[in-house]
Amino acid sequence: AAIGANQLRQFVKRTALRRIDRPRLLRNVAVALGNSRDPRAAAALTALLANPAPLVRGHAAWALAELAAADVIAAACAQCHGATGKPPAQLAAQLGVRDLTAAEFQDRRTRELVDHQVRRGSTNGRMPAFTGAITEAQIAAVVDFVLARPPAP
Repeated sequence: AAIGANQLRQFVKRTALRRIDRPRLLRNVAVALGNSRDPRAAAALTALLANPAPLVRGHAAWALAELAAADVIAAACAQCHGATGKPPAQLAAQLGVRDLTAAEFQDRRTRELVDHQVRRGSTNGRMPAFTGAITEAQIAAVVDFVLARPPAP
C-alpha cells in the first residue's frame, strides 16, 4: 500500500531511515524488490515508473527487468544451469553443462560472449539458440543475470 510523505515521516521518526529522503528510500525498495525476483512485486514496481524522480524510475525499470529475467531463467535456463547458475553434477558431467559460477567461466565471461551464447546457442549444439524464442529484453535480462552470478564458494 502506498503511503504519503507525512505517514513516511511518522513511520521512520525514531529510526535510521529518517536520514534518507523519499527518492533514495524508494530506490532501495526497488532494488530489494528486483533482487527478490518475486513476481508479486511487478505492480508496485510498475507504479514506481511514474515517480517524478529519475533515480526511482531507473531503478524500477531495472527491477522489472530482473523480474522478467526470473521468468525466463526459471522456464529455460534453470533446467540445465540450475536456479543459481550452478548445474546439477549429473548434467555437468554427462552433457558438459557449464557452471556459470565456476572461476574458469567467471574469469573469461564478457557481455559479448554471454549474449552470443544466448542468441546462437553453443557450438556443440547442446545449448539451444534463444533468438526468436525470447524477446530482446529477455535476452538482455538473461545476460545481466549471468554476469551478476557470484563465484562459487
